[in-house]
Amino acid sequence: MSDPAMKLVKMTLHQTPYEIRQYWRSPPNAVFAMALPIIFLLLLGSLLATMPIQVEGITRYDQYFVPAIIAFGLIGTTFTNLAMTLSIRRESGLLHRLRTTPLPASALLAALIINSLLVSICLVVIMGLLGVMLFHVAMPRHPLSLLAVLGVAWICFCAMGAAMATVIPSSEAAPGVVNAVFLPVAVASGAFFPISGSSWLGTVMVWLPVRPFVQLCISCFSASSTPSLAPLLVTGIWGIACFALAVRFFRWSPKRN
Repeated sequence: MSDPAMKLVKMTLHQTPYEIRQYWRSPPNAVFAMALPIIFLLLLGSLLATMPIQVEGITRYDQYFVPAIIAFGLIGTTFTNLAMTLSIRRESGLLHRLRTTPLPASALLAALIINSLLVSICLVVIMGLLGVMLFHVAMPRHPLSLLAVLGVAWICFCAMGAAMATVIPSSEAAPGVVNAVFLPVAVASGAFFPISGSSWLGTVMVWLPVRPFVQLCISCFSASSTPSLAPLLVTGIWGIACFALAVRFFRWSPKRN
C-alpha cells in the first residue's frame, strides 16, 4: 500500500471512534435513526400483527412489516443521518475549520460512512431479533441475497444523503427538509402498509429508490418468492447519480448571504 493510501487509512481509523462517540452523544441521532424504527415496529407490529394481507405469498401483516421496517431503518441510518450531519456541520462552519487541519476530507467522509455502517448493522440485527422473538417472523429465507441487498442499499443511500446535503440551505432546516422528503416517500413506497403495484402510486414509486429496496427485503424473507436483484438497479442508478451530484455540488463552507 502506498504512503498516501496508508495515511488515509490511519486518519480514517483515527477519526472513526470520534464519529461514533459524537453520534451517540447526540440524542436526535439516536431517537430518529435508532429508536423511531423500533417504536414503529413494536407499535404497529403489536396492533396489526395478525391482520390478513396477500403480498408475495405473505398472509400476515407482521411477516410483511418486519422486513419492510428494516429497510426503513437502514435508510434512516444512512440517507437521513448523513444528510443532516453533513449539512449541520457545514452550516456551523465545522467542516470549513476541519479543512484547515491535517484531516483529509476523504478521511472524514469515510469515518462518517463507517459509523453509518455500524449503526445500520446494529439496527438491522436488533429489529430482526425483535421480529423473530416477538412476532415469530421466520428468519430470512434468502440470507445471502438479503446481505447483498442491504450492502448495495447502504452504499446508495449514503450517496443520496451526501447529495441531499448539497440542497439543504441551513442547519435549522436540515431535519425538516430531510424528513419532509424521506417520510412521505417511505410511506408511499410500502414501508408501513402494502401498496398495490397496479395503482398509480405503485407505478410511480417503483421508479424511485425506496420501493425496490423495500420489495427486495420482503422477498428475502418470503419462502414463496425468489428475490431478483434487478429491481435494485433502480436504487443503484439513483445512488450513482447522487454520488456524481454530491461530488459536483457539495460545499465545505457555509453559504454566504
